[in-house]
Amino acid sequence: MIKEFDKLPLQLKLKITIIETDITKVKEIGTDSSYLNLTNDTNLFFNLITYPFNVTNVIPENQSKGFYSFLKFLNQDKLVSIHSNPILSLSDNKETVFNVVSNLPFKTGTTNLEETVSRTMTSVNYKDVGTEIKIKPTIYSSNNVYLDIDINISNVVTNDDMYPITNKKALKQFINLKVGSLYFLTGINKKDLRTVNNEIPLLADIPFFGNLFKYENKSLEDTNLTIVFELIEDSYLSSLPLENNIKF
Repeated sequence: MIKEFDKLPLQLKLKITIIETDITKVKEIGTDSSYLNLTNDTNLFFNLITYPFNVTNVIPENQSKGFYSFLKFLNQDKLVSIHSNPILSLSDNKETVFNVVSNLPFKTGTTNLEETVSRTMTSVNYKDVGTEIKIKPTIYSSNNVYLDIDINISNVVTNDDMYPITNKKALKQFINLKVGSLYFLTGINKKDLRTVNNEIPLLADIPFFGNLFKYENKSLEDTNLTIVFELIEDSYLSSLPLENNIKF
């Protein structure tokens, strides 16, 4: 019974890469030969982060080599941006949480107080906006894991100081991952029309003529978010069978 319980804890390492692709710039480039037709694998990588509807989301080890080098190449040319690239430790049946968020202020109300002096008080709540990832692993061996993944993605659509609007997407996924393979959660498209109102203080408050000192700036953001999961072989753990007992 002691041998059954005194085992090495099951622990593996998981690499997560969060990528955002500028679809507008991809359309401008078109079929530029500097991005495509390098090799069959790079064509596959390019499609995964731009047009994922026509490719698989699991890349085996024999096709995954060179992906990060190709990603670095696209990042240098500002076609994609790499938001984060952490390596997390996974413990069997223990939840791991990773967030890439900004803590932004949201006004909840304004109160005017009139005593001897008129005052205005503004109530503000802070909310996390960005990408939140929760992972609960079930580890089978030193090179195989089952992941229960819960992802929440939010972003600010308008920059209205009084009542900003946020957009949220949620995804729950169950995957089986082996060492060397890449798993892509892609096709998370985002089309946001950002509206920013600008004005010249004091002059914008002039009745009738104030509109001459106000202007509205609108911009359309068309992006594709891709999250890549890779199980990394730990040289120390891989050299020890998981069923070995701890010696005292």
